[in-house]
Amino acid sequence: MKYLEGNLKEVDVSYLFEESNNIFSEIIKEKSGNLWIAAFSEGAFTINFDKPVIENYPIPSIKKITRITPNITAIFKDKDGVIWLNQNRWGLGWHDPRNNTIQFYNELPELRHFSDMGTVCCISDFRSIPDRIWVAPENESAIYCLKKEKGKIALSERIDLMKCSENSGNPRLFYEDRKNNIWIATTTRLLVKRFDKDEIESVGFSFGTITGMTEDTRGAFMD
Repeated sequence: MKYLEGNLKEVDVSYLFEESNNIFSEIIKEKSGNLWIAAFSEGAFTINFDKPVIENYPIPSIKKITRITPNITAIFKDKDGVIWLNQNRWGLGWHDPRNNTIQFYNELPELRHFSDMGTVCCISDFRSIPDRIWVAPENESAIYCLKKEKGKIALSERIDLMKCSENSGNPRLFYEDRKNNIWIATTTRLLVKRFDKDEIESVGFSFGTITGMTEDTRGAFMD
């Protein structure tokens, strides 16, 4: 769908899907304003608003290594142009489009023993924590803080959310507001890392399941 001149209109993208139906997992916006869409079977799509066209980004290296159809359920592009993703049944991986290579977490000695990286649901960076990327495992009450050192991925910190709040739940979404507070939606509640604190804390009450977060033009937070 697209919003044009006050109306919401459907966009036909069927021509992009050669092998499957149009099943999407996640849509993220990079710093340049382009959209990346994680999709089943087709890899990923990019939307460049300077060019009115949707392009298929199939990532053939996934199928070459895994021998299975690409099924990307989380996606993120870092400042170096490397695409962080979760490939179904393989977990967290890194695709370098410059040489069309892909590497998965179980190939890295420092990360391979973290089996919960086998299913990742959210990947994000933040203005207030430069050079750190947060990764949310789908089935664990934890956040992995990763960093890149000379092009190599390393673990900076593993945050145990159970130490931040009782019944903290598993992380699902991250959102950094204009004041640089980082909001964490989990399966059971809403947590926040305030810009002037190192600790993560609960907001004090449960919202139930949260599927999206944003703020309006006045800075009011909404979920």
